[in-house]
Amino acid sequence: MIPILFENEDILVVNKPSGIATHAPNATKQGIAEHIQEERGIKLGIHQRLDEGTSGVLAFSKSKRGAELLSKAFELRDVRKYYYAIVCGRPESPRGEWQHRLSHKNGITQEDPNGKIAKCRYRVVAEFAPYTLLELELLTGITHQLRVQCA
Repeated sequence: MIPILFENEDILVVNKPSGIATHAPNATKQGIAEHIQEERGIKLGIHQRLDEGTSGVLAFSKSKRGAELLSKAFELRDVRKYYYAIVCGRPESPRGEWQHRLSHKNGITQEDPNGKIAKCRYRVVAEFAPYTLLELELLTGITHQLRVQCA
């Protein structure tokens, strides 16, 4: 059973566990969207994605109005996206902002002087040498951006 955090006639918000994709990667494997649609007999609009190994909050639209509301909220950056990551080492400052130019080609995200600007804010939450727990606020949305920026 997928934990539902909020629901009305237009929007469904769930707590996606790790180990399941947001949507089906192929015809033989079900994602969380397909699972909910099948279980509840509803059609969902996907407005964001989390990797299969990532847990977190996902908002789906259930209606045209819900799709418009969520699309506008993401477009205007009214939705704030936070992630937690354990990294080896520690940043120079306990909080700050990272900005890189990244491109995503052939399934690989990498630094590229001609790439799109990728921004995120970070804050050190805890240190347990040689690791650091970071809170990351995603300010842009380039595929695998946080993985590259934390590396």
